[in-house]
Amino acid sequence: EFVGSALFEKLTKNMQSGVLSLEPQKTVMPSTLYFKSLKHDLEFELASFDAYLHTAGENLYIAGECLNGLLSFKYKYNSVTFKVTIDYNFNPEKWIGSKFSNLEHLPKLLKSVNFLKKDVDSRMVIEFNLDGNLLQFGENTDHDLMPLYQFFAHIVQLVDRAKTIALAIDKDLELLSLDISEHDERLINIYSEILRGNLTQKEPMGKEIVAAHLLKVDDKTVEQMNSHGLSSYLKISERCGEDFNLFGNMVTPPVFQSELKGFEAAFYTDLDSVIGDELGLKIYAIEGSTITHSIAKTKFKINKTK
Repeated sequence: EFVGSALFEKLTKNMQSGVLSLEPQKTVMPSTLYFKSLKHDLEFELASFDAYLHTAGENLYIAGECLNGLLSFKYKYNSVTFKVTIDYNFNPEKWIGSKFSNLEHLPKLLKSVNFLKKDVDSRMVIEFNLDGNLLQFGENTDHDLMPLYQFFAHIVQLVDRAKTIALAIDKDLELLSLDISEHDERLINIYSEILRGNLTQKEPMGKEIVAAHLLKVDDKTVEQMNSHGLSSYLKISERCGEDFNLFGNMVTPPVFQSELKGFEAAFYTDLDSVIGDELGLKIYAIEGSTITHSIAKTKFKINKTK
């Protein structure tokens, strides 16, 4: 029941049911959001958009979002304490349901991540245009933006790597979920690097790379190894881990080939062997050992959506 004014009483008398919504009057404020490096005196503009200002008691609020909702903020100013609070949010959920081939604003966000890498102490600044007067906030605040920056950079770069894999599977593949595990992330990182031009890893000296048991070697091969040693490189075909979740798409990875350059080999035999021609082989890394991974001709396979 609405009471206290003629309008409220009329609503109570004439309406059987309903909802009365009261909203404060809002003022549109053209705004710009950007990163500012205090170290290099450089700026990176994220977006220009309209924000909305309203007051409630002693507080003044300005809120808005840009890049189709991927970034949003809420500014609060208390006229009594003069305290300014700015909350920024990165909302990657806005990408859910989009094709990897058309993730909105991803290229720009990648550039902004590269900007932050050059100066992790950069500030996030919001600029308001109030009747022709430019008001800037964020440069001199003491807000701890590092958790936001870390989350922002991690997700943007991981989604970009997943896009590399998705385009190798199907250009119409969609990002269906943000729920992935550390196992998924590790394989997304590995396979995206391989697809972008092979992945070369340096191995620490003394690390055991390969162990092969019950290796049957004929007399001729043993003689050649004794006379000439092993080749300077070793090629291994293997499969990297299990199936993984590519942002909602369950993927079976292809077999990839690894080429080891620079190593030390140790042979041993089982003294209890009846046959006597069974050898074991262990490969160890030496100084400068590298392993280069490359994709075989087989393709990624989509099993089901998660």
